Amino acid sequence: MRKKQILKGIVYFFAGMCICTLIAKQASAMTVAKVYTETMKSGGLVKKIEGSGEIVAADRSFQSLPEGQKIGKILVKTGTKVEKGTAVIQLDMEYLNQKLTEQRREVEKVKLELEQQKLTAKHELKQYETTEEGEADVEEKKYQKQLASLQQDTLQLTLKSQREQLERLETLQRAKGVLYSEHSGMLETINATEGAITTGAEQIVLENGIQEVCGLVSDTALGTLKEGMEVAVLVSGDSERNQVIIERFGVNEEGNTVWYGKFPAQEEAQGYRTKTKITYIYEEKTLGEYEKLIPLTALQEEKNSAYVLITEVRDGILGEQYMAKKVSVTVIDRDEEYAAVQTSMPSDARIITGTNKYVEDGDRVRLEE
Repeated sequence: MRKKQILKGIVYFFAGMCICTLIAKQASAMTVAKVYTETMKSGGLVKKIEGSGEIVAADRSFQSLPEGQKIGKILVKTGTKVEKGTAVIQLDMEYLNQKLTEQRREVEKVKLELEQQKLTAKHELKQYETTEEGEADVEEKKYQKQLASLQQDTLQLTLKSQREQLERLETLQRAKGVLYSEHSGMLETINATEGAITTGAEQIVLENGIQEVCGLVSDTALGTLKEGMEVAVLVSGDSERNQVIIERFGVNEEGNTVWYGKFPAQEEAQGYRTKTKITYIYEEKTLGEYEKLIPLTALQEEKNSAYVLITEVRDGILGEQYMAKKVSVTVIDRDEEYAAVQTSMPSDARIITGTNKYVEDGDRVRLEE
């Protein structure tokens, strides 16, 4: 009877131990970090450069607007095809007539000043001729002649400039204040607004119909993108990309480095408006194969070093356990997904690529299948 009780006690003890072990394992599993792992692979890297830009005109013509005129109405909308001789802007006629009247007065004013100066110089010279001349008087007379000549030359130049301005205003009046396009093309912009007074810097800008892709080059892409490379361009509003070859590099108006390229067939570019936004992608697979590639999600980088965490099996109280182990790596190259590395870890090592909580060297982990 006693033996039977002892045997039963032993059974209960081991059953309790098993239950406790199971409970302990379950409790431990609930607190241990779950990790996702991958092994290293070999292969090449893919260099990917992404950027933005816009459609620009390959060739443009510029026509300056007359200075000091009031814009009455802009007659042509941006993006409209314009023929040479097309009416583009109507000036404010009331303002033009006012400026014309003022300019005529200015011309008359300069003419009177010139005549007055001639009479004054003639009178002064006559006075010198009727007085006895000493050596000093001769020099003074010579100086006054030179001064009078210089003043007359200055007034002559002023009168010429004022008459030219008057002629330009009279030409505008004869055209009834209408400005006509001097070239043919697609109207890109008129950098003037209705009701504004022109400064002389405003222009009518026309495209000749041939368009280019202009892509911004980021600092990281400098030195990688080169002439002759092919990039995939997606124009805003399109669903498919066009392959565009980089033809040259330059600097845009904002001082940024940009590349230029034309569409393979020019008809593909027709219908796009200048300044239409684009995005581009350049992809290049590296030459040669790397023996050890690791996912970037696994790479941990410090100030002057890099490492990964791998899983390592160790014996514990509750049996075999997985532990995180830190392994140093040297990065040779990388793309957006993988890094090529030099490392001493075996090729079948399970590299931790993701976790559900923070993990560091020596922590216990459990594998997520």
